Amino acid sequence: MPVANLCLVCSFGDKALLCVKCHEPVGIKKILAKICEDCSFGQHKENCVVCGGWVPASGVEARLCDHCGADGASENCFWDGVWVPQ
Repeated sequence: MPVANLCLVCSFGDKALLCVKCHEPVGIKKILAKICEDCSFGQHKENCVVCGGWVPASGVEARLCDHCGADGASENCFWDGVWVPQ
């Protein structure tokens, strides 16, 4: 399962603790944002889900808040909404 990542700029400081969808604090669960196989194909897996910039190998995993990750949204691709198997 590919995980959505943040570049160094978009994860700088406390930004990594904010939901990538609504920009509110992620809360206790810190739900991972996922991307599907199609969206992670080739160099796309190296792109930041916020700005589209390059993500180094030591990228930061993107998170969803409890609200944005509810109702199965955390099981879908962040970019195109396609279901992502575990």
